[in-house]
Amino acid sequence: MSLFWVSSVDAIVDFTDVPAGTEVWEVRNFTRHVHPVHLHQVQFELLGRGHSGRSRPGPADRGWMDTVLAYPWEVTRTKARFDLPGRYAWHCHLLEHEDNEMMRQLNVLPRGGAAAGDGGAVAVDGGATGGAGEAGTASTDAG
Repeated sequence: MSLFWVSSVDAIVDFTDVPAGTEVWEVRNFTRHVHPVHLHQVQFELLGRGHSGRSRPGPADRGWMDTVLAYPWEVTRTKARFDLPGRYAWHCHLLEHEDNEMMRQLNVLPRGGAAAGDGGAVAVDGGATGGAGEAGTASTDAG
């Protein structure tokens, strides 16, 4: 199935289950190409890579970054902290891939926003409230 920028949003991060908006992602590259994966407006840490995504990163891959190389036939695990609700973009930084819609959007909602349906949070009594969140994971296939 082809996905385009105007296709439905890939994922919704609801801070209900995400501490301070922290997400652990696994990018699974099932191609023979290296994909430089870039996440807009967010810095992240590389947690691991390899077939399981659990091999520790080397010295050049440590620290905060906004782009990481997803190597062929490997899992790349990152941890990002989304500090503000809103729409974010992530994509492959190869120009041909950007031009062919290898760019996706991600909605980050405040606590309870997905249940409220309007980006607001839902209180126990059903009214809207605000808040911050706990920790989740997401997985995607590159290629």
